[in-house]
Amino acid sequence: MIRILTAGIGFGAVLASVWLRAGRRLTVNLTAVWGILGMLFMLAGIFPGMECRLAAYRTDSAGIAGTGVIFLGGAALFFLCGFWFSVFFSKRAVKSRERAMELSLVMQESEKKKILFVVNTMGRAGAERALLELLKKMDSREYDIFLYVLMGQGELIRELPAYVKLLNSETSCLSVLSKEGRRRMTKTVFRAFFHNGKLLRKLRSVMRGIGSKKLQISKLLWRLISDGAERFNVEFDLAAAWLEGGSAYYVADHVKAAKKCVFIHIDYESAGYTRKMDQKCYEEFDRIFTVSDEVKEHFQAFYPEYESKIKVFNNIINQEMIRRRAEEGKAYHDGYQGMRILTVGRLEYQKGYDIAIEAMKLLKDRGVKARWYVLGEGAFRKMLEKRIAAYGLEEDFLLIGAVENPYPYFLEADLYVHVARYEGKSIAIQEAQTLCCAVIASDCNGNREQIADGIDGILCGLKPDKIAESIIEILRDEQRRKAIGQRAGMKKMPEGRQLGLLLELLV
Repeated sequence: MIRILTAGIGFGAVLASVWLRAGRRLTVNLTAVWGILGMLFMLAGIFPGMECRLAAYRTDSAGIAGTGVIFLGGAALFFLCGFWFSVFFSKRAVKSRERAMELSLVMQESEKKKILFVVNTMGRAGAERALLELLKKMDSREYDIFLYVLMGQGELIRELPAYVKLLNSETSCLSVLSKEGRRRMTKTVFRAFFHNGKLLRKLRSVMRGIGSKKLQISKLLWRLISDGAERFNVEFDLAAAWLEGGSAYYVADHVKAAKKCVFIHIDYESAGYTRKMDQKCYEEFDRIFTVSDEVKEHFQAFYPEYESKIKVFNNIINQEMIRRRAEEGKAYHDGYQGMRILTVGRLEYQKGYDIAIEAMKLLKDRGVKARWYVLGEGAFRKMLEKRIAAYGLEEDFLLIGAVENPYPYFLEADLYVHVARYEGKSIAIQEAQTLCCAVIASDCNGNREQIADGIDGILCGLKPDKIAESIIEILRDEQRRKAIGQRAGMKKMPEGRQLGLLLELLV
């Protein structure tokens, strides 16, 4: 019996250390100490050879009398007291770090305006790349720029300008789409559930979205993540939520600022958001920016009461940088001699890769010599790989994965195809056009605003046969394909002129 109780105390200690760490109530070092002690107790209870030192405490046939009871009681008291003191000192350490962060914000010697940007992640996606370009356009001589990343990770963290002050106590440059990155995000969500308390509020926030017809698990968790994120008791001159969802909820509920704004990058209702999930968060914002007129139209239809707050703010695209980086090295190394089709984007339902695979099957059946390359990662990879194998397209539809520099792939491709189910304003299309790619895109929300059909690109129906027919037509007409690409390359993209719309909020 002593062995069972000893193992139970050890197991309880391990669970307690993990739970307290998840709620950020215990430092990493103290978590390790108590976890190791708990494991030792578990081993002492499980393995007879390690129990020999406890044998002296067994004083009767029941095994839990006399000094055995004293031993177990003392062990339990030791762990309880130890955890209590550890949590106490951990709280002091956390408060000390947070206080130091707040003081570093408040005690700035300069009188520059303080601007905070909040973003969900800093992964290598379109909206995050647009934020990076915006941050590079900010004048650090006039403004103190701060950034808080809700999930605390993403490859673009390492590319932030030196003058951008990252507020996260912990960050990682792991890709949000990699296996290790997804594992870290799961831990972040778990910690957020316990951090800052209010567990019932967090559970209710998740439950509010379950009745949605377009249920998406990631959308359900944004409110929970926002409520469990770090807080800073400092008032900013301007706080900007760079994305809908978590960033918007965090800035609305937990940031003190003289002015607040939010950026909407997607067809709002199609993305799965609901009024229940938002909980009137947009009432807290002085300005709501949308990345295109079409996004504005859809958001305004969803929230007509905020019409006076809404303005269009186009994503900032650095065309000079894109053209320069496109010349850095060679993209394709497979020696393929046919036509190369390229698509760039996360492997997820929105991007329509399941339809693209069926279109590739039709191309192959019709004898078109082409190979389709996809740059991007995501949760749909395994499903897409199964579908590719089922159609026998292992050599025809290639999932390359995410790459650090995608621009040489655009430059060397014969055709760029973007068959998303819905969009806000695709940066991948803008990058393709910058590099004079002929573009075929699905005739959906977001894409229509970026392409003048038949002039600087082609719009097609979101069906495999329609996509295949458009591809065949443009691949067979080299002169038309080049003319469309050249006209696309002449388009001027926003490169900083939009910045005034943001900074006027500081006036």
